[in-house]
Amino acid sequence: MKMSEYVDDIAFQLGGGILNVEIEASLPKCVNKAFREIKRYISTPHYKTVAFSNTIDCSELGVYAIINVMRATPIYGTNIGDLTGLDVFSAAASAMTSVDTSAYETVLQKIQIRNTMSTDLDFIWEPSTKLLRLNVNPPFPVYVTLNYIPEYTDVEQITEPFWEDFILKLATAYAKIILGRIYTKYTVKSSQYEMNGQGLLDEGNKERDEIISYLRENADMILPID
Repeated sequence: MKMSEYVDDIAFQLGGGILNVEIEASLPKCVNKAFREIKRYISTPHYKTVAFSNTIDCSELGVYAIINVMRATPIYGTNIGDLTGLDVFSAAASAMTSVDTSAYETVLQKIQIRNTMSTDLDFIWEPSTKLLRLNVNPPFPVYVTLNYIPEYTDVEQITEPFWEDFILKLATAYAKIILGRIYTKYTVKSSQYEMNGQGLLDEGNKERDEIISYLRENADMILPID
Protein backbone atom coordinates (compact mmCIF):
# COMPACT_ATOMS: atom_id res chain seq x y z
CA MET A 1 0.00 0.00 0.00
CA LYS A 2 1.06 3.55 -0.68
CA MET A 3 1.26 6.06 2.16
CA SER A 4 -1.66 7.98 0.61
CA GLU A 5 -3.79 4.81 0.69
CA TYR A 6 -3.08 4.31 4.40
CA VAL A 7 -3.98 7.94 5.13
CA ASP A 8 -7.18 7.85 3.09
CA ASP A 9 -8.33 4.64 4.77
CA ILE A 10 -7.62 5.92 8.29
CA ALA A 11 -9.34 9.24 7.58
CA PHE A 12 -12.40 7.39 6.29
CA GLN A 13 -12.55 5.15 9.36
CA LEU A 14 -12.32 8.14 11.69
CA GLY A 15 -14.65 10.51 9.86
CA GLY A 16 -16.72 8.24 7.67
CA GLY A 17 -16.55 10.79 4.88
CA ILE A 18 -18.87 13.05 6.90
CA LEU A 19 -16.62 14.64 9.51
CA ASN A 20 -13.31 16.31 8.85
CA VAL A 21 -10.41 14.68 10.71
CA GLU A 22 -8.49 17.45 12.47
CA ILE A 23 -5.21 15.53 12.49
CA GLU A 24 -5.33 14.33 8.88
CA ALA A 25 -2.04 16.09 8.11
CA SER A 26 -0.42 14.09 10.93
CA LEU A 27 -1.79 10.69 9.89
CA PRO A 28 1.45 9.78 8.01
CA LYS A 29 3.22 10.02 11.38
CA CYS A 30 0.74 7.51 12.81
CA VAL A 31 1.43 5.19 9.87
CA ASN A 32 5.21 5.47 10.32
CA LYS A 33 4.88 4.88 14.06
CA ALA A 34 2.88 1.71 13.37
CA PHE A 35 5.39 0.68 10.71
CA ARG A 36 8.31 0.98 13.14
CA GLU A 37 6.44 -1.16 15.66
CA ILE A 38 5.29 -3.82 13.18
CA LYS A 39 8.47 -4.31 11.15
CA ARG A 40 10.33 -5.94 14.04
CA TYR A 41 7.86 -8.83 13.89
CA ILE A 42 8.14 -9.44 10.14
CA SER A 43 10.25 -12.56 9.60
CA THR A 44 9.43 -13.46 6.00
CA PRO A 45 12.71 -14.72 4.48
CA HIS A 46 14.19 -13.33 1.28
CA TYR A 47 16.95 -14.74 -0.92
CA LYS A 48 19.83 -13.03 -2.67
CA THR A 49 22.77 -14.55 -4.56
CA VAL A 50 26.09 -12.73 -4.24
CA ALA A 51 29.73 -13.32 -5.13
CA PHE A 52 31.53 -15.50 -2.62
CA SER A 53 34.01 -14.03 -0.18
CA ASN A 54 35.07 -15.03 3.31
CA THR A 55 33.82 -11.61 4.42
CA ILE A 56 30.76 -10.21 2.65
CA ASP A 57 29.75 -6.58 3.18
CA CYS A 58 25.94 -6.53 3.36
CA SER A 59 25.59 -2.81 4.13
CA GLU A 60 24.22 -2.14 0.63
CA LEU A 61 22.10 -5.29 0.43
CA GLY A 62 19.33 -4.27 2.85
CA VAL A 63 19.96 -7.15 5.25
CA TYR A 64 18.64 -7.08 8.83
CA ALA A 65 19.53 -10.64 9.90
CA ILE A 66 21.04 -13.71 8.24
CA ILE A 67 19.13 -16.98 8.60
CA ASN A 68 21.20 -19.31 6.43
CA VAL A 69 23.89 -19.36 3.76
CA MET A 70 23.87 -21.85 0.87
CA ARG A 71 26.03 -22.62 -2.10
CA ALA A 72 24.49 -21.19 -5.25
CA THR A 73 25.57 -24.31 -7.14
CA PRO A 74 25.49 -27.69 -5.34
CA ILE A 75 28.67 -29.77 -5.28
CA TYR A 76 26.99 -33.18 -5.24
CA GLY A 77 28.53 -35.51 -7.79
CA THR A 78 31.51 -33.23 -8.43
CA ASN A 79 35.14 -33.74 -7.63
CA ILE A 80 35.78 -33.28 -3.92
CA GLY A 81 39.14 -31.71 -4.66
CA ASP A 82 42.55 -32.30 -3.14
CA LEU A 83 41.02 -33.93 -0.06
CA THR A 84 39.86 -37.11 -1.79
CA GLY A 85 40.58 -36.84 -5.48
CA LEU A 86 37.45 -38.88 -6.15
CA ASP A 87 33.99 -38.28 -7.51
CA VAL A 88 31.43 -39.29 -4.86
CA PHE A 89 28.86 -40.70 -7.28
CA SER A 90 31.49 -42.59 -9.28
CA ALA A 91 32.83 -44.12 -6.09
CA ALA A 92 29.31 -45.12 -5.05
CA ALA A 93 28.63 -46.75 -8.44
CA SER A 94 31.86 -48.70 -8.23
CA ALA A 95 31.07 -49.84 -4.70
CA MET A 96 27.73 -51.31 -5.80
CA THR A 97 29.39 -53.57 -8.39
CA SER A 98 32.39 -54.53 -6.33
CA VAL A 99 32.92 -56.56 -3.20
CA ASP A 100 35.58 -54.11 -2.10
CA THR A 101 33.85 -50.90 -0.88
CA SER A 102 36.90 -49.43 0.78
CA ALA A 103 37.27 -46.61 -1.75
CA TYR A 104 33.69 -45.44 -1.22
CA GLU A 105 33.99 -45.77 2.56
CA THR A 106 37.19 -43.76 2.49
CA VAL A 107 35.46 -40.95 0.62
CA LEU A 108 32.62 -40.81 3.11
CA GLN A 109 34.97 -40.96 6.11
CA LYS A 110 37.11 -38.13 4.80
CA ILE A 111 34.04 -35.96 4.08
CA GLN A 112 32.70 -36.65 7.56
CA ILE A 113 36.04 -35.86 9.21
CA ARG A 114 36.43 -32.69 7.20
CA ASN A 115 32.95 -31.43 8.17
CA THR A 116 33.62 -32.34 11.81
CA MET A 117 36.86 -30.39 11.88
CA SER A 118 35.48 -27.40 9.94
CA THR A 119 31.75 -26.91 9.37
CA ASP A 120 30.97 -25.92 5.80
CA LEU A 121 29.20 -22.57 5.43
CA ASP A 122 29.35 -21.80 9.13
CA PHE A 123 28.93 -18.04 9.56
CA ILE A 124 29.09 -15.12 11.97
CA TRP A 125 26.76 -12.16 11.39
CA GLU A 126 27.78 -8.76 12.76
CA PRO A 127 24.66 -6.56 12.94
CA SER A 128 26.55 -3.38 13.83
CA THR A 129 28.88 -3.53 10.83
CA LYS A 130 26.63 -5.55 8.49
CA LEU A 131 29.53 -7.92 7.81
CA LEU A 132 28.94 -11.61 7.14
CA ARG A 133 31.97 -13.80 7.88
CA LEU A 134 31.95 -17.25 6.27
CA ASN A 135 33.85 -20.47 6.85
CA VAL A 136 33.73 -22.57 3.67
CA ASN A 137 35.28 -25.94 2.93
CA PRO A 138 36.72 -26.67 -0.53
CA PRO A 139 35.79 -26.68 -3.30
CA PHE A 140 35.13 -22.96 -2.85
CA PRO A 141 31.98 -21.62 -4.57
CA VAL A 142 31.87 -18.72 -6.99
CA TYR A 143 28.53 -17.53 -5.59
CA VAL A 144 26.59 -18.09 -2.37
CA THR A 145 22.89 -17.55 -1.72
CA LEU A 146 21.87 -15.66 1.40
CA ASN A 147 18.63 -16.49 3.21
CA TYR A 148 17.92 -13.31 5.18
CA ILE A 149 15.42 -10.99 6.83
CA PRO A 150 15.32 -7.61 5.02
CA GLU A 151 15.96 -4.27 6.68
CA TYR A 152 12.75 -2.32 6.01
CA THR A 153 13.19 1.46 5.89
CA ASP A 154 9.90 2.57 4.33
CA VAL A 155 6.31 1.47 4.91
CA GLU A 156 5.74 1.06 1.17
CA GLN A 157 8.34 -1.73 1.13
CA ILE A 158 5.80 -3.90 2.95
CA THR A 159 3.80 -5.72 0.28
CA GLU A 160 2.25 -8.64 2.15
CA PRO A 161 -1.48 -8.01 2.81
CA PHE A 162 -1.20 -9.64 6.25
CA TRP A 163 1.31 -7.05 7.48
CA GLU A 164 -0.33 -4.18 5.61
CA ASP A 165 -3.55 -4.89 7.52
CA PHE A 166 -1.70 -4.85 10.84
CA ILE A 167 0.01 -1.55 10.02
CA LEU A 168 -3.35 -0.04 9.04
CA LYS A 169 -5.06 -1.29 12.22
CA LEU A 170 -2.28 -0.10 14.51
CA ALA A 171 -1.99 3.28 12.77
CA THR A 172 -5.76 3.75 13.15
CA ALA A 173 -5.48 2.91 16.84
CA TYR A 174 -2.70 5.50 17.26
CA ALA A 175 -4.83 8.12 15.48
CA LYS A 176 -7.77 7.37 17.82
CA ILE A 177 -5.50 7.76 20.84
CA ILE A 178 -4.24 11.14 19.64
CA LEU A 179 -7.75 12.40 18.87
CA GLY A 180 -9.04 11.04 22.18
CA ARG A 181 -6.35 12.88 24.10
CA ILE A 182 -7.12 16.11 22.26
CA TYR A 183 -10.88 15.84 22.82
CA THR A 184 -10.48 15.03 26.53
CA LYS A 185 -8.09 17.93 27.03
CA TYR A 186 -9.96 20.57 25.07
CA THR A 187 -13.69 21.33 24.65
CA VAL A 188 -14.84 22.49 21.23
CA LYS A 189 -17.93 24.53 22.07
CA SER A 190 -18.61 25.80 18.56
CA SER A 191 -18.76 22.31 17.07
CA GLN A 192 -22.01 20.96 15.67
CA TYR A 193 -21.20 17.59 17.20
CA GLU A 194 -20.21 16.64 20.72
CA MET A 195 -16.98 14.65 20.70
CA ASN A 196 -16.66 11.62 22.99
CA GLY A 197 -12.95 11.99 23.65
CA GLN A 198 -12.72 9.48 26.47
CA GLY A 199 -14.55 6.81 24.48
CA LEU A 200 -12.24 7.35 21.52
CA LEU A 201 -9.18 7.23 23.77
CA ASP A 202 -10.29 4.02 25.45
CA GLU A 203 -11.10 2.43 22.08
CA GLY A 204 -7.70 3.34 20.65
CA ASN A 205 -5.81 2.05 23.69
CA LYS A 206 -7.78 -1.21 23.65
CA GLU A 207 -7.13 -1.81 19.94
CA ARG A 208 -3.42 -0.98 20.29
CA ASP A 209 -2.98 -3.31 23.27
CA GLU A 210 -4.79 -6.17 21.49
CA ILE A 211 -2.63 -5.82 18.37
CA ILE A 212 0.67 -5.65 20.29
CA SER A 213 -0.38 -8.55 22.51
CA TYR A 214 -1.26 -10.69 19.48
CA LEU A 215 2.05 -9.91 17.76
CA ARG A 216 4.10 -10.73 20.85
CA GLU A 217 2.28 -14.00 21.45
CA ASN A 218 2.73 -15.11 17.85
CA ALA A 219 6.15 -13.63 17.14
CA ASP A 220 8.72 -15.73 15.31
CA MET A 221 11.65 -14.13 17.08
CA ILE A 222 14.08 -17.08 17.11
CA LEU A 223 16.82 -16.08 14.68
CA PRO A 224 20.38 -17.46 14.55
CA ILE A 225 23.09 -15.11 15.83
CA ASP A 226 25.92 -16.94 14.09
